[in-house]
Amino acid sequence: EQKCRKACDTILSEIEQGQDSTDHLGVKAVDLFIQEIKQKRGRACDIIFLAITQGQHFEELLQVLWDTSFKWNLTVFKFSRGNALRLFDSGWRLEHRAQIGDENLTEARRWYWQAARLGYAKAQFRLAMCFEQGIGGEPKFAEARKSLEAAAKQNYPLAQCRLGMYYEHGIGAQEPVVAQGSTPEQAREKMRLLEKEGARRLYEQAAHRNHAPAQYLLGRCLEKEIGGN
Repeated sequence: EQKCRKACDTILSEIEQGQDSTDHLGVKAVDLFIQEIKQKRGRACDIIFLAITQGQHFEELLQVLWDTSFKWNLTVFKFSRGNALRLFDSGWRLEHRAQIGDENLTEARRWYWQAARLGYAKAQFRLAMCFEQGIGGEPKFAEARKSLEAAAKQNYPLAQCRLGMYYEHGIGAQEPVVAQGSTPEQAREKMRLLEKEGARRLYEQAAHRNHAPAQYLLGRCLEKEIGGN
């Protein structure tokens, strides 16, 4: 364990100094680092984050992550809000230094997804925007809607406002279940009315948090009696 920790400390130090650790430390240090990863130690998590956010590419180590049960999943990162913030930050950095069509956008979307799975509302909203705008993959409006709903439940005003727009205009909605004795059109009309009411409530919630676009949209709903009188 001490050897693993010492190897990780050395790698971390060299990353912070901008050096390619795999070239300097050799196979033995890499093997020790891999042991540290497999035991899911926090120090290894720090190294992974630094390697990504500082643009370092350690192919041997990243390949180990990909080939093992981790596959960028929650086994390494799942326990703390602090990790969610760091995952989000990794995605943000990748997204904002990437060009359209750049593979970094796909990676950014993956980091947002990881942070969103940890319940971080800001990441859930950003992931929704990736799904909506086709950042890092094809547009998926139903997935965007789900991610917005998760963030809106945490009272994140940007998500509440955006989700209100989805509800108001039927974006990403599933086909309603047709009740016995009703027609498909009647079911769709009932769902439209319910969603417009939901949109107005979401605008109200975001407006109470001083979100200016939601205040405007709520005013429009009141003026045109959208979602109620």
